[in-house]
Amino acid sequence: MTELDRTRVPARIGWVAPVDVTACDRCPRLTPDEWVALDTLALRYPGWTAAQPALRDLERVVRPLYDALERSGCRQWWRHVAVRVVVAEVQRRGRLYWHWTEQEWAETIGATAAAHQRRHGAHNRGRHTRRHLAVLAYVLGGMRDLSPFFAYRAMPWVALAGHVFGLAAVEEAATTVYEAARSWGYRPSARPDIRMALTIALLDNRSPHLADLAPTPRPSPKTWRSCRGRWRTWASSPLRCPANTARRAAPPGRTPLRTGSTPCGSTGCATGTAPPSA
Repeated sequence: MTELDRTRVPARIGWVAPVDVTACDRCPRLTPDEWVALDTLALRYPGWTAAQPALRDLERVVRPLYDALERSGCRQWWRHVAVRVVVAEVQRRGRLYWHWTEQEWAETIGATAAAHQRRHGAHNRGRHTRRHLAVLAYVLGGMRDLSPFFAYRAMPWVALAGHVFGLAAVEEAATTVYEAARSWGYRPSARPDIRMALTIALLDNRSPHLADLAPTPRPSPKTWRSCRGRWRTWASSPLRCPANTARRAAPPGRTPLRTGSTPCGSTGCATGTAPPSA
């Protein structure tokens, strides 16, 4: 085996989005008929049956939204509610969702269910609608910054990952991690936290495959403060840094590795750099 073979990085498996955004009509200009239909749906929604002509005039705008939600397993009623929210935001901003920034997507979703209802009205039932809007932001908007939703239970991460990657793929990865955590001595009570941390890592990596996960740079102080306790649990576990496995499984008669003794470059691990102060 050559030195090149030893250092070669395995190819990334990746993830294929349910909608090919390059095949969609993303022209930023709206025709006069599209503007009229947009005002009808956003300002004076006439009901599902009477709204059909307006939906046909906005076919190129709403079709990718419906396709992304349907292929992600979202129920029909919640698809309609989420599309209405996006259409209202397009009318408010005067710009199609293809050209929104990540901050604008985060404002549309809402950092919490209460923030979502304040912006869109209590009838939207933010607990469900936010999840489907997050699917649209992730699939169509290419959203990568998940930190606005790191407040405690601000987003149903496992359900979101199930919509994006498919529940079977998420459960397969979770089962693998559960077995590894159990062999390291983790109790069954840790399963919910491990599962949530895993789904956030998969979403952040935009792939449901554990083989695609790689060590990441130190989180920003903002990220550290917003999910301080959970990030510390994840970063200091063997799941995050192999050096912790060596520390836990030190042979009898040998002193386990201590913080800072042999820096390994991983963030917040037992042998790496100390985490940033809150």
